Amino acid sequence: MKLTWKDGVTTVTMGLITAGYLAFLLGADLPVIDTVRGTTATVLILGMVGGCAFSGLDQSRKTGLDRFLIGLASVFGATALVAAIIAFVTASPAALAVLFGATAAVWLTATLRHALTGTGVQATLGPRTHEVIGPDDRAHRTGV
Repeated sequence: MKLTWKDGVTTVTMGLITAGYLAFLLGADLPVIDTVRGTTATVLILGMVGGCAFSGLDQSRKTGLDRFLIGLASVFGATALVAAIIAFVTASPAALAVLFGATAAVWLTATLRHALTGTGVQATLGPRTHEVIGPDDRAHRTGV
């Protein structure tokens, strides 16, 4: 694959997550990110909206490297979710650090996968995949 605009959006999002986490570590007196729970919510929401919302499996056949990197990113994602739950419940800065590290690892793994792996062979969806239905055909099929 090649890097796309979605990779750019997720990179900007990861930059915002990093800036928020660093502001928390440096003790910045900013709304929301001045507590462990607030920073956890910020990292989790930005990670879900700016990362997960732009992800999706393509319909290409996967190579061994693809499968490995997808599995690795899944493990990091599960780790991030568990760390977020622990950080919310206990307000633990250590759990927040794990959340941040796992979120960064998901981003890095996905970006490396996009940059390093080939496009693969497109899956066959059938003979009529690219058929275009004209306005007359649509009216005929719906009885209009």
